[in-house]
Amino acid sequence: MLFNNCITVLLWVIASLQGYGQTQQGYVKTQGRPNKPGVPLSGVTIRVRGTMNSVLSEADGRFSILIPFHKRL
Repeated sequence: MLFNNCITVLLWVIASLQGYGQTQQGYVKTQGRPNKPGVPLSGVTIRVRGTMNSVLSEADGRFSILIPFHKRL
């Protein structure tokens, strides 16, 4: 009986974790040169390959996008 309860709880926990992903953060800028740093770019579209989400970078080049969890078999 205890073993069946443990398996049930374990399966419930695994099933609840399937939808979680991670939030990727970064910034977009032009390529820098040895004596000149890159300039932040605003309004750049960032997409994750294989999903339907995209975001625009902010005025200072920062962005934050949710990366979904994909299970590979």
